[in-house]
Amino acid sequence: MVIEKCNQGYLKNRRMISCIWLLVWIVVGLAIFFIGYYISHKTKANIFTVMAILMVLPAAKRVVNLVALAGKKGVSKERYEAVAQGAAGAEILCEYVFSSTDKIMHLDFVLIRNEMVLAVLSKSRQDVAYMKKYLTDTVTEAVDYKVKFFDDDKELLDFMKKAETRETNPKKDQHLKQVLRVLAV
Repeated sequence: MVIEKCNQGYLKNRRMISCIWLLVWIVVGLAIFFIGYYISHKTKANIFTVMAILMVLPAAKRVVNLVALAGKKGVSKERYEAVAQGAAGAEILCEYVFSSTDKIMHLDFVLIRNEMVLAVLSKSRQDVAYMKKYLTDTVTEAVDYKVKFFDDDKELLDFMKKAETRETNPKKDQHLKQVLRVLAV
């Protein structure tokens, strides 16, 4: 079962799928090479060798995906349910891994509510100042929302309880959600 990005369980699922596809591409490349080797009477100079070498490209894509997701921890189902219950109708992006041209960054949760983007920092080592600036710039380019970061779920839920609820524009929220999903790895 494939889990879409920005949903609970995505990181674990994506790593598993990438490992499986990496093994598939390695096996296919080796099979093509050995078939060509035996068909061409035990010489490596044939078109099958070239085709086997080209199998490195899709395998390399999977390796890059595994490296990008290395060290990123997922969110437990209990944490997700607690935040979803306290979110009160907010758009939720979970296990949010995104990248810029310089870095790969990770947030446990991103909520869109009341013309605000509320983000919970993950415990993984990363340049938090860079991430905050990059995400804030990206959000303000798409829509004029404020961005607020929290160190843990409790801070987020406390803020959500105290925050006023006002009518928001669902189209703007959906547009921002799509922009953020495009950035996700």
